[in-house]
Amino acid sequence: MRKALSIIVAAACVAVAVPCGFRIEQVNAAYPEQHAYAYSMGEEATYAGQNSSGGDVGSGLVTVKALDFRSIGYGRLKKMVLGYEDSLIEEGTFGDMRALFVEVKIENASSDAQKVHVRDYHLESGAWHNGLYAPLYMSINEDPSTMIDLAPGEKAERTLVYLIYDAQMNNQADWSKVEQRGYSLELALYPDKYLIDLGIPVAGGAEGGVA
Repeated sequence: MRKALSIIVAAACVAVAVPCGFRIEQVNAAYPEQHAYAYSMGEEATYAGQNSSGGDVGSGLVTVKALDFRSIGYGRLKKMVLGYEDSLIEEGTFGDMRALFVEVKIENASSDAQKVHVRDYHLESGAWHNGLYAPLYMSINEDPSTMIDLAPGEKAERTLVYLIYDAQMNNQADWSKVEQRGYSLELALYPDKYLIDLGIPVAGGAEGGVA
């Protein structure tokens, strides 16, 4: 009797395990494990994925090289970009900020024309993550478009701009080390992650706050 009961229980477990295993396999196939590909400053990075317009970016079609990475305080930023004001600083919502500038060279490495969406590139440092700040990007680049049309073999240089505020850090001690943090430029996040390790920014002046 006991043997028969054991057989019944074992059969029931197998009956449950088989569809569960099949379901796990289906989920894994639909959402494959993500891989990360990291490049260094000055290295030609390739990426693949989907751009913000829903188009596919094939691996190796576009290369991105990070040439320079700088941090600019608010006071110096206002002198550099005449007429620029940050309402979050001026109105006292935040006490301090930095503008992080990433100079990149982008090349169409394919034999077809390519559209490069630089607004798809994000900056990250630990848990902090932010997208391109278009108003400043358009102010400091001769071509203000965030979508770059490149003929086969054509290259373009752009300065990407990202903003980070003191209130986005855990505390004032963390904020005081904002220019000692390592940062990465994300080129694509799905299905795989491609990034350029920028390291620590060159400090271009820490004049912040409402100075």
